[in-house]
Amino acid sequence: MNDEGARKEREWEVACRREDAIRALIGQRTSVLSANEVEEAALKLGISRATLYRMLRLYRDTGTVSSFLPRAVREDHGTDAK
Repeated sequence: MNDEGARKEREWEVACRREDAIRALIGQRTSVLSANEVEEAALKLGISRATLYRMLRLYRDTGTVSSFLPRAVREDHGTDAK
């Protein structure tokens, strides 16, 4: 497997792990998640609470593992494009 293929495989594994954690967190819930539940899940995933909330929203909107794949980073991000 080339470097690109290995990187994509690692990204997919991370996305699947995130989906598993978020699916377990939401489960069949009808109530609001507690701050403690969100904090524990964020720590487990190694992400911030804000990132976890964004992922929860994405997952509720799409329901797909691909929601958790890294987004492409723009080369000109944070610079004045000319």
